[in-house]
Amino acid sequence: MLKNTTVKDIFKDIITKEISDEELAARVLLTWGVLQSQKNYNPVKNKTIAEQFFTKILRKKLLVMDVDIIIPDELCLLIELCATTPLDCQLILVDILDNILDREGNIPKGYVITYKDFGYTFPNKFPLIALNKDIENEYSLKAKNHKFNGVYDLDSYSFWDKYRDKK
Repeated sequence: MLKNTTVKDIFKDIITKEISDEELAARVLLTWGVLQSQKNYNPVKNKTIAEQFFTKILRKKLLVMDVDIIIPDELCLLIELCATTPLDCQLILVDILDNILDREGNIPKGYVITYKDFGYTFPNKFPLIALNKDIENEYSLKAKNHKFNGVYDLDSYSFWDKYRDKK
């Protein structure tokens, strides 16, 4: 039994000791790509990941907002590594969903976000907000752009309309 309790610590214990968050994120992304190419790939299978704070926020947000999109465990791990606040994790997800919409025009019901979607959204960098001041500033500005009269539009049902299947 592993003594650590966060997904990040568990994953570090499984892979190796003391690696940087950037390297860990790269390994998660590579593992995601390999797993996703297998026939029996199950995007939501790990109970430990499902119990993580940011994972719960994202999956419940999509459920409550009636957005039928599947966030794979590996993406949840990446977001756990990248985000520092619940708002950050939602903004990362919105960036990915916006990128999918820009490329595909629609997100069908039951769509499973892929490692390629993540790569297309962040081609030159992981959004490691806590480790990079430029990215932290970028997401701070994004957060301000989503706040109106003290309320984040990410909390409104109408904000999520564009991510619901239109067909």
